[in-house]
Amino acid sequence: MKKKPKGAQTLAQIRKFKIHYSTPTQSELDYAYDSICADCYSRGRAMYKDEEFFSARLEEELSYIKQKGKSYELRIIGAIFDFSDIKNYPVMWQRGALPRGSLVLYLLGFSNKNPLPPHYICPKCRLVEAVDARNYAHGFDLPDKKCSVCNVMMIKDGHDIKVGACHDKCQNDT
Repeated sequence: MKKKPKGAQTLAQIRKFKIHYSTPTQSELDYAYDSICADCYSRGRAMYKDEEFFSARLEEELSYIKQKGKSYELRIIGAIFDFSDIKNYPVMWQRGALPRGSLVLYLLGFSNKNPLPPHYICPKCRLVEAVDARNYAHGFDLPDKKCSVCNVMMIKDGHDIKVGACHDKCQNDT
């Protein structure tokens, strides 16, 4: 008898795997939303000294996520990311699978594109300096600059992606 190729064996194992779906309870949805809020604010505060710089945008996105009931899905994506980190599996999302320009996704670590307007961040004291977005489309276009407090080279970040880019993708998914 011929031995099956390894890929065929794996495919056979996947086909045997059964998934049991259930609708999350209201308490599970509330917990998912609360944990997303806490994680986003925690990471935002760790990055930026001034919470006002990101809080209005974050609140707008979080309220939209709650309104559309997407918090549980984001927690599932988070579990996939965590599992892939533990097992050293690369996770590559299909283009368009996640909404682009979401501050929530950026703060949760699902995206590497910061949707806030171009700005400088001091890696030492977390000072934030906003710049006129009309002059620069992306943070990496900014000229080099040292922090006025620490005299450390500042990080150039931000891509000025409007909130609507995220909402449009979320609306198409519902």
